[in-house]
Amino acid sequence: EKAPELVQEIIEAGHLVGNHSYHHLIDSRGSMKNVRNDLKLCQDLITDITGQPPVYYRPPGGRLRLDTLLIPPTIGLQTVSWSASASDYSCPSQEQALAMAGEMTKTIKNGDIILLHDSNPHVLTILDLLLPWLVERGFATNNVEALKQ
Repeated sequence: EKAPELVQEIIEAGHLVGNHSYHHLIDSRGSMKNVRNDLKLCQDLITDITGQPPVYYRPPGGRLRLDTLLIPPTIGLQTVSWSASASDYSCPSQEQALAMAGEMTKTIKNGDIILLHDSNPHVLTILDLLLPWLVERGFATNNVEALKQ
């Protein structure tokens, strides 16, 4: 909503834009209706910006619950989650980011969906180490659509 041009740039670079919810509700706040309204608000916003609705939804916090599995299909979404996390959201330094990336190289398998956050400046350190390592080993570094092929 604040940077529609960034969303367009992401699409033009060949990436998918998915629905992660509008308010990032970690719990359903006691109402499946609240969860659906939150997903729909995000869905409509992304559709308005890109001209196409997202097809994937990742629940905040990766919480796979009844509401995060049953509601998304009602608005055309498939729920996906990650299978590997660098815990980068709690990474306070470049040194720790390097250590996290090193640990990930010991556990990542081809086909894993890796969770990273753009809100941490040290995520770039992780990517600088991790992406070449993945490419060298022939891992898919595209997007979730590539996993279907």
